Amino acid sequence: MLSVLLMLSSTAVGQISAAPAATVITSPHWIQTLQAEDIARSYPAAAARSEISGAAELECAVDQDGRMSACRVFAEAPENAGFGAAALQTAVKFRIAPASLPPAPATVFIPIHYNFLDHPRPARSLLVAPRWSSAPSFADLGRAFPVGSGAEAGDVSLRCHMAVDGSLKTCQVRVEQPSGTGFAAAALAIAPRFRVEQGGRAPRATDNFDVDVRIHLVDPASPEFQERRITQPAWLTLPDPSQALALYPAAASAQGVKTGRGVAECNVAVDGRLESCVPRFADPDGLGFSEAAASLASTMRMNRWTAAGGPIDGAKIDLPLRFDAPPSKH
Repeated sequence: MLSVLLMLSSTAVGQISAAPAATVITSPHWIQTLQAEDIARSYPAAAARSEISGAAELECAVDQDGRMSACRVFAEAPENAGFGAAALQTAVKFRIAPASLPPAPATVFIPIHYNFLDHPRPARSLLVAPRWSSAPSFADLGRAFPVGSGAEAGDVSLRCHMAVDGSLKTCQVRVEQPSGTGFAAAALAIAPRFRVEQGGRAPRATDNFDVDVRIHLVDPASPEFQERRITQPAWLTLPDPSQALALYPAAASAQGVKTGRGVAECNVAVDGRLESCVPRFADPDGLGFSEAAASLASTMRMNRWTAAGGPIDGAKIDLPLRFDAPPSKH
């Protein structure tokens, strides 16, 4: 089972982007956007020296005043050239007219282009940390495991093209370890079970996205597979800091305890939500930290495929959560 320690203070949780809001603004009424000097100031230095053009697309939450928050890089081109990080620096420059915003929380996708003279931008962009609306299950991986491979586990890295509906096509094997043992063929066989969750983003005529997928195949007879282990989960939804503060145990506050840790055991649903969370352990014990952890964990959700290249369905996790006392009022 997995153990992760989440530091549930206002600074720790605020650094993680939440899942996409239901409303996506497709025709934003911009009252502030980038100027040429903003592009020039944020242009990646190494890319400029190499005379490379590029692009990035941001996905941002829109605050009620029309400003951007919780932005993440949705895609960038070329990869590893710094254009995604550069685009994030410019997010503060964008603002939508508050009067044009929907009443519900919303997100917006912002394409940003970096042009070096007449040098063309890459035709394809690479999706960054894609969310998945569907992914292979443990059963799928068990059936795909290459019998007779002579290895207990194997790793494959694929690069695929994303179709308009989010499915993967024309996948190419980039890495197979151990090589020549059937793991590449197994990974290609289950690749059609992936589908990218685009967060309500409307397709554009210029879309041309690639996506990298890591697949870790394990012998279904091994303890690792039987225990349905999860490593390196990608969290889509973490609790708001106010939720953690509201759940700080009254018994701990009464005794002047400023911080504590609770461990909750949860089942992981197919869509990544944590269910049937129960309190397990706490430090200090007997003050309600494990009960608070169980309540808070049930608000969390992870991606359907882990960064380590594995599924999540039906797994259990032990989730340690640290709580900091609310600031004292003077």
